[in-house]
Amino acid sequence: AAQDFTVRKARFPRGKRIVHRVHRGDTLFGIALRYRTDVASVRKWNKLNDTLLHPGQKLTVYYSRSVAPKPAVKPHKTPKPVPSGFHRVKHGETLYSLSKKYGVPVPTLKKWNKIRSSLIHPGDLIRVENI
Repeated sequence: AAQDFTVRKARFPRGKRIVHRVHRGDTLFGIALRYRTDVASVRKWNKLNDTLLHPGQKLTVYYSRSVAPKPAVKPHKTPKPVPSGFHRVKHGETLYSLSKKYGVPVPTLKKWNKIRSSLIHPGDLIRVENI
């Protein structure tokens, strides 16, 4: 027997349609909050079966013309003060580059910082002066 299928158009709220590009750290809850809607609606509009999002993913979101989206607010991280005689490692820096910058041989930097390998990471606090 043939089945009768009826296609229904999804009902969307009146207002402006926008496309939100997902950024690292975005959640459905946060996106819904930003555009003053709810998670269930965002999932329905985008035919999402779960809450997993991927950076770069595009989501359709609707909001009322009378309600503008909240601006994305990045939390401002206050850098921790670096004590005198120390250096906070930045991306791309090496013990060798710090050695040249501060005029301290690599073996000395390793000794002062009790480092066995030459591997350092962004955010590490490295002693660069004999204090």
